[in-house]
Amino acid sequence: MPLTAAAVDTILGRIFATPWGALVQFGLLDGDPRAGGLELTAEDNPGYARVTVTDWAGFWGDPVDGEIQGSKFFFPNATDAWGSSAVFEGIWVNGVLWDFEPIEDDVAAESAGPGPWLLPRRGFNERADLS
Repeated sequence: MPLTAAAVDTILGRIFATPWGALVQFGLLDGDPRAGGLELTAEDNPGYARVTVTDWAGFWGDPVDGEIQGSKFFFPNATDAWGSSAVFEGIWVNGVLWDFEPIEDDVAAESAGPGPWLLPRRGFNERADLS
């Protein structure tokens, strides 16, 4: 029996209400980690570094229609053009890749300057998330 939209939103709200660990960070990957995608490196992407989320509960909005959206944030300033672009974003918990999603538009820095931004979203897959 499928869950109602209200049930899905309640589950998402509870999943994202509490930090998943002591250190929670967002980072970027050059591909799907299940198929060998790796986190970008500062060597190939000058200025790149993960971004730490200090207010996890305040970071996420209210779930709507089976999706929850985070706050827009910027990665550190690029010190030069990045040599690769990210097609996945990931959440690291205590240094371990915990969760990841594809990015709609590739993320990269074309030159030195403000770091690229990200607006993370997470959905709910009833079959995968409850099994």
